[in-house]
Amino acid sequence: MLQIRFARTTDRDAILDLLQEHAIDQSGWRLPLAWWLEQLRGPWAAPADPTALPPDEATMLVVSSGGGIVAVGTFTPAFGTRKAYPVWRVGQTVHSSEDLGILHAVQTLQLGHDVHGMSGLAILAALPDLATGAAPGALLASALRYLRAEVRPAATSQVFVRLRGVHAADGSSAFWQTLGRPFCPPTLSRLDASGLNQPHWKAGVAELLPRLPVYTAFLPQRAQAEIGHVDHALADFQQGLVQSGLRESGLVDLIDAGPVHIARWQELTV
Repeated sequence: MLQIRFARTTDRDAILDLLQEHAIDQSGWRLPLAWWLEQLRGPWAAPADPTALPPDEATMLVVSSGGGIVAVGTFTPAFGTRKAYPVWRVGQTVHSSEDLGILHAVQTLQLGHDVHGMSGLAILAALPDLATGAAPGALLASALRYLRAEVRPAATSQVFVRLRGVHAADGSSAFWQTLGRPFCPPTLSRLDASGLNQPHWKAGVAELLPRLPVYTAFLPQRAQAEIGHVDHALADFQQGLVQSGLRESGLVDLIDAGPVHIARWQELTV
């Protein structure tokens, strides 16, 4: 049986081992882990009052079974309260001419902050037997049930989960190479650049990106094909999200265009 709780200082070594060996998103865990390890330099413990967590800070969660830690995640009560959290919204615009008999819909991407104020859950690492089949659904359901009981968010407030987008074997993202890297300085030209470990780095990247709608037809076919799709290793996690009541939102991640799933807490089926 899976047991969920907030991390404690004594979990440090087990968390590091799990992240190094079984990280689900190698580009996504460094920032929350860097923040968490920073807290370990001084007196620190699991939150005494989970209903009063810092709104815009990631708090580590651990999942244990049989006495050992089998998965690690983070929970953020309210994104964007200190710095905007940007995402792309997938939409479309229609170009038409009655005289020419043409009506053509074109997919677009619009930079925005649609997840502002929402809670965010991320599963950063899990043992292999929790990453396939029905196990990811059970893992996500357990985490959401725990958070709903301990943090007690408002029923009508929303929670989102971002999934890692499509990446090549070397970790590169065609979407980032096309719609991210060209607008950024060399220090931010790679997903694992030093800027990744800086607070609210996505907000800084967003300031460099186009503010007008981007016509995806101008992107290479490979980059277009990645929009809104998950890495093949996370297909079961995506199915688990759907089973828990989190739906695709039409939003995708700023960096690799991975899908963002959203639900109101009262809509969850866990």
